[in-house]
Amino acid sequence: MRPPSDNGIGILERLEGREIGRAKLGRGAKSKPDLNSLFERYDELAGDVARSKHQFFQSNVQRWLEFLDSTAPFTKPILQQLEGPVDFNIWFQPYKVVGIAGGTKTFEWPQERNERLGLQLLLFRQFATGNVEPGIFALTILSSGRNINDGISDIIDQIFLPMSRELKHYLREVTGPPEVPSEDVSVNAARRNDEIKRYESELAGRDCPDHC
Repeated sequence: MRPPSDNGIGILERLEGREIGRAKLGRGAKSKPDLNSLFERYDELAGDVARSKHQFFQSNVQRWLEFLDSTAPFTKPILQQLEGPVDFNIWFQPYKVVGIAGGTKTFEWPQERNERLGLQLLLFRQFATGNVEPGIFALTILSSGRNINDGISDIIDQIFLPMSRELKHYLREVTGPPEVPSEDVSVNAARRNDEIKRYESELAGRDCPDHC
């Protein structure tokens, strides 16, 4: 006679216990930050920069960079892939000289994406530290006029917004899409059916003598 614990209900109970155990392991192993929430925070801080007037521009840029530098999976090492190979001082020197002399020079970015993003990030690090004063930069390099808030708006519209969008695309490429469960419902259902069949086969063999 088939043991009570090996009936269909017992099989289902064991399988349900396995599924619950897998779910608990999955929850326990989920230690990585959610990429969607990180990119939402990225957008929030970038939005703060985009809405900045001169008074808060520097501090909002600082907050945005601090987030990039300190938050996994973005972190400074990933940004250094962009910033490391470029030399900001060499690139910026001709613009600085022309600006001091009161002349003009067409402002150009490198064509290669990573090089361009690296220099743009370093420029905003200069804004954040005050080594390059954004109002003077806008006046002398972007020819924005003497209204300092107009200059900040030009920096945001002409440089920050295109850069932040392009950087977001780069970060998505490097970090990959948000993680999804490795097994969908159909896979779990198929495994469940296979295990039920295996248990039923084992029970049938247990109930039937060798000569059946």
